[in-house]
Amino acid sequence: MKSLLLFGDSWPAGGELTKYEKPFGQLLAEQHNLRYKNYSREGASNPEMLLQLKMAVEENDHKDSIAIFFLTSYTRTINWQDKTEPTINAAGYNDLDTMFAKYFYTHDAGQFNTTQSVLALQKICYTLGIDDYYIPGWLDFDLDFPGIDIKKIYNSGKSNIATAIGMPKFEDEIEKGRSTHYLIHPKEVHPNQKAHQLIAEQINNWINFTNNSSSCLLYTSPSPRDRTRS
Repeated sequence: MKSLLLFGDSWPAGGELTKYEKPFGQLLAEQHNLRYKNYSREGASNPEMLLQLKMAVEENDHKDSIAIFFLTSYTRTINWQDKTEPTINAAGYNDLDTMFAKYFYTHDAGQFNTTQSVLALQKICYTLGIDDYYIPGWLDFDLDFPGIDIKKIYNSGKSNIATAIGMPKFEDEIEKGRSTHYLIHPKEVHPNQKAHQLIAEQINNWINFTNNSSSCLLYTSPSPRDRTRS
């Protein structure tokens, strides 16, 4: 039985969904009779997906699998010094986030951080025979970079999945004021069940699950930690 592997943050992880609701990856796995394994973590950064993929390989889940990488906000990076707060976010409000934003972060640096991550993920997936796919979450990314297979990026990297399903344009992180939108309500900052169904439909129309021997998906979304800063 093939596996569907999900990587990213709270959007693929199903942030704010109830136990009776299902994130888009689970909906796809059930539709195509795939074994489902979700390595996403709320608040994760794009570079952290490398560690998520490493875990999947160590657990031998990558064989005969479809993997989806969901690209989250490029304001985030890995906090290597504090495992209790594994993400530093230039859009955040604690002292470390503020210092990172002031002295280290720029928009170009955040974009380049994501580009490096995608290059590395594609190299690993190519080496291990994984058919990988990348989905920009609620931000647009400039991924037209030498070595990146743009065909593996949703809509060739020209748009993000949130815009495609009719969600409003978001900033680096999603504000609580957006909670009245019909694809978020009654959640605070995450897609509701209807939105997850629409995301699954978009992915299903893009990827031919029937003929894929293996694939890899990446997704990221706002975390509870980010929500407290909204």
